[in-house]
Amino acid sequence: GTIGIDVNAGRISETVGNVIMPLTMGHELTHYLKVSVPDLFQEYSGKVLQFLGENGQDIRELIDSKLNRARTQEIDLGDAIEEVIADASQMMLKDSTAIDQIRENSPTLYGKIKDWLKDFLGKINNAFKGLSPTQAESKGLQSYTKELQQLYDNMLVRDAKRRDTVVE
Repeated sequence: GTIGIDVNAGRISETVGNVIMPLTMGHELTHYLKVSVPDLFQEYSGKVLQFLGENGQDIRELIDSKLNRARTQEIDLGDAIEEVIADASQMMLKDSTAIDQIRENSPTLYGKIKDWLKDFLGKINNAFKGLSPTQAESKGLQSYTKELQQLYDNMLVRDAKRRDTVVE
């Protein structure tokens, strides 16, 4: 199927409301990667929680805030932790090298998505200009290590390779 994404969704003007899509994309992609590459997600999640804790974030407080904020539906501890990880990951697309890795290691796959990706990535990069994270977890991860970025990129690359083996 086809998914249409408007990177300008929520934009009111050049300076108001232009943070919604790029930050949400990083958050929602993280949920997707949990399902798509669970082993790498588990490793990434552990490292994110460790990094946040080592850098002054109160993990229990972050989790409790997710549990308390879920007014419309009940979420369990696992869901709350996943939300902390997704919120922390809202800026991970900004410095991602996953696309470069796909190009180098899977030229056929890259050829299939190159044109669409070029346009889409340009929109993402423009959308990230001047953005700051909105979630406490993502603010805590702003000085993320190259290791965290590599783990996030590994999830993206593995998912792309997995999808390349699926016959449409």
